[in-house]
Amino acid sequence: MRWTCNCGQVELSVTPGDGTRIVCYCASCQRFANAFGAGDTLDPAGGADLYQTAPDRVTITKGADKLSWVKFTPKGPNRWFTTCCRTPMANSLGTRAIPFATVLSHNIDDKSGLGPVIARVNRKDATQTITEDPGSAGKAIRAFIWRALRSRLSGRYKRNPFFDANGTLIADGSPVDD
Repeated sequence: MRWTCNCGQVELSVTPGDGTRIVCYCASCQRFANAFGAGDTLDPAGGADLYQTAPDRVTITKGADKLSWVKFTPKGPNRWFTTCCRTPMANSLGTRAIPFATVLSHNIDDKSGLGPVIARVNRKDATQTITEDPGSAGKAIRAFIWRALRSRLSGRYKRNPFFDANGTLIADGSPVDD
């Protein structure tokens, strides 16, 4: 699957098959989309469609020099965006020790590889009633734990597109934007 920013200067390749698709309604996901002019990518209840996978399954194929990140809460994820056209792109943690990558699915060219939504999480922050099946947050958490465990045991966690070989973030960002 290929993800491209709105102006085409940044591209990701996402290998499908070992990921989970969720919709997150948290205030931070909504804030991220709205702060970067992408509120139209949220569903009617304010949910962000996300594909969570192991970081080694995500490759920045173009435009790594046009990335930055922001954190909206001290303990929240790094929220990656493009500096060329300010397209929200992905979420990661501040360390590669916990292998976690989430790609915002709005700019993925072929969504068939994403699979079905398995959970709708943080529904308390939804902007309206959610009528779709909430799925299983437990299933999404178990899938993350198994992916992270496999990634750590195999050493693949070190192949993270958001960190260099020394484990340093590849771009400067803003730790907390309050």
